[in-house]
Amino acid sequence: MKQIQAPNQIPYDNLNRYVFLAGSIEMGIAEKWQDKVVKELEHSVWTVLNPRRDDWDSSWEQTTENYQFVKQVSCYPSWILSHALQALEKTWNARFAH
Repeated sequence: MKQIQAPNQIPYDNLNRYVFLAGSIEMGIAEKWQDKVVKELEHSVWTVLNPRRDDWDSSWEQTTENYQFVKQVSCYPSWILSHALQALEKTWNARFAH
């Protein structure tokens, strides 16, 4: 198993299987359920795409007026959408390709 976290890019290939961890990542509030999934899959062939960041800086005030916070979260919508769709497409293609 390989884990890739936001905002890192993913080197896709059609032979790998991907699982995207969609769900709450609200830092400091949501349970870190992603860790449980990663642990369960640690000996699998899956590449886990995890939007939860280990380098999250929770000391920054979470407002749109705080440039550092905005920069930290600005990649999320595009990263999540892009990587969730690519994981679905690549896993689907790998499963049904002959």
